[in-house]
Amino acid sequence: MKNLKNILLLFLFLSVGVLSVTECEAVLIFHKPAYQGKIIDMETKEPLEGVVVVAVYQIESIFGYPGGGWGKDIHAQEVLTDKDGFFRIPPCTRLVGLNSKAAETQFIIYKPGYASYPEQRIKIIPFQHCGPSWLFIGKTGATTEINKKIYKNGILTVLPEKITITFGIVELPKLNTWEERDKAHSVPGTGDFNPPILYQMVQKEHEWLKQNQGWRRQ
Repeated sequence: MKNLKNILLLFLFLSVGVLSVTECEAVLIFHKPAYQGKIIDMETKEPLEGVVVVAVYQIESIFGYPGGGWGKDIHAQEVLTDKDGFFRIPPCTRLVGLNSKAAETQFIIYKPGYASYPEQRIKIIPFQHCGPSWLFIGKTGATTEINKKIYKNGILTVLPEKITITFGIVELPKLNTWEERDKAHSVPGTGDFNPPILYQMVQKEHEWLKQNQGWRRQ
């Protein structure tokens, strides 16, 4: 009886281990690593302090139902860049149901007066060829080569041509018109999670826009 109990406990332990090995498998334990990077001004290359960076963690179903699968946000974390433009979002670990797998972490990057991500889909090379969740897990400032990618009519094509990517570095372009700032502050929702720093910043920008219609950058 004792041996049988030990075997059952070992089976349970191994089952939990298998279920929590990777993001592509069913999980009991949801885990994402720390994300880090540096935000700079695209024109001056100077670091930007006070940029809010939000990581939104999501899961999706492994097995769909007759009506299709499902996906949902399970947590969100936000940080501000420091005086040197650096940010670090700590790791995230959560318990989730068996019919779940980790989806790609979504990011929001916002600072009034600058293009936002993803609302304005920042036109910089890293985000054209790799997602922020990949860009932010390497050592900031280190470089690597990846294949160029293009999207056309919703279809991804990987090109043989290589491009050098610098981990963690994001260049934000300044905005020039009231219309651009109005669009930039329409950041996406985060489900049941309302990052207070982000939404206070967005609300402050909303009030500024009401009082400065017709603004143009000098």
